[in-house]
Amino acid sequence: MEKIEAFFKNNITLAALKVSLGFIFVIASIGKILNPALFAQDIYSYALLPDRLVPLAAAVLPWIEFSAGLMLMADIYPRTNGIVITGLLFVFIFAIVVTVMRGIEIS
Repeated sequence: MEKIEAFFKNNITLAALKVSLGFIFVIASIGKILNPALFAQDIYSYALLPDRLVPLAAAVLPWIEFSAGLMLMADIYPRTNGIVITGLLFVFIFAIVVTVMRGIEIS
């Protein structure tokens, strides 16, 4: 346990993890930003939001993802961005679980 704590308290390790996680979110957001209509179709396929909110979610969520990832990579408000990224992950996991439990096929 002490080795694990020491590993995560190491500044180099923390920096590498922040950059890696931030990079993943930045890369994941780029396709959504470049093609919001396709992302809107993906959101719509989950059948969780009212149709009126889908375009808004498709326009806003990728920019939140991009900004949080970029700021995490730059070590700007890392705890706040960590919370934002955690929230995005929880929303995504929740959407998948609910959709699968409802028997809706997602791609």
